Amino acid sequence: MYIPVVSRSSVIMLHIVLAPLLVTMVMGEGCCFPDAWEGVAFMMVGSVKNKTPHLTKGVVMFHMNYTLGMIVIQGEFLVDGLNKKVNILKDYNKKIKYHISDGKCTKNTLETRIPRCLPENTTLVENTYLGSGTEKVAVKMYSSNVGGLEMNFTVTANGCFPIVAILSGIIPNSQVPVMKVYEHSGSTVGIKDPSVFDIPAICQPAVTMDWDPVSVLHNSDTNMPF
Repeated sequence: MYIPVVSRSSVIMLHIVLAPLLVTMVMGEGCCFPDAWEGVAFMMVGSVKNKTPHLTKGVVMFHMNYTLGMIVIQGEFLVDGLNKKVNILKDYNKKIKYHISDGKCTKNTLETRIPRCLPENTTLVENTYLGSGTEKVAVKMYSSNVGGLEMNFTVTANGCFPIVAILSGIIPNSQVPVMKVYEHSGSTVGIKDPSVFDIPAICQPAVTMDWDPVSVLHNSDTNMPF
């Protein structure tokens, strides 16, 4: 899978600049996603732990099925310069996250419910649009707090499909600063291949470990609504 090398700094900076301008103080309007949907996202995570910077970036495929209570994230990443192919399955009914990489499977407990809707503490920042003329798409920009971290995100006004999400701040009880960015595209309703939710046989004997809020930031497990 191709890993983009083009800088996304302009998009990131745009959202960082606009996020504090809370001129429309209206609470989130019950923006929830379809029963099942999937799409592609560029992902980048940067953090500093023990004075050492860490960077993960790559392209991932999201498969979301709220009826099953499952989320699957598949993709290829550069983790501190090393190429890794990852398959993450989160089963919110069993409260288990499966992380398959390098021919191994690890299991961690999930301590939250499946994030289908925007958080209750969400604030509408602005009603605006992307593009211009007949090609413009109406969008909504929101700000919220997720797990003690600031989240700024943009969704389509029609259907509440994610476009950009930025999570930043200090991870509670860790003193680890982090910034996590998702840029979504190609989102569609429904799941083309339901088998993506099958738990691989390699995961059956794996021992379930407690959730680690620091390490999972670099394998796509922050409990964001998308």
